[in-house]
Amino acid sequence: MQEPPDLGSQELPALVALMDKYADRPMDFADATLIWLADATSITDIVTLDSGFHIYRTRRGKAFRNRFA
Repeated sequence: MQEPPDLGSQELPALVALMDKYADRPMDFADATLIWLADATSITDIVTLDSGFHIYRTRRGKAFRNRFA
């Protein structure tokens, strides 16, 4: 298992940009952080009860696969 990357204050503009991009959706800071983490690790398999997460995409345009559904 790989170690998660550090999320430093230098990443805040990227998180804000994600929340701006999806401003018409109920994206919060936690959702933006998970998308940032998926970009950093190339992991798109998730477990969530959030029914709207299928809308989000990584920077490379990859969709998330909810393993809970």
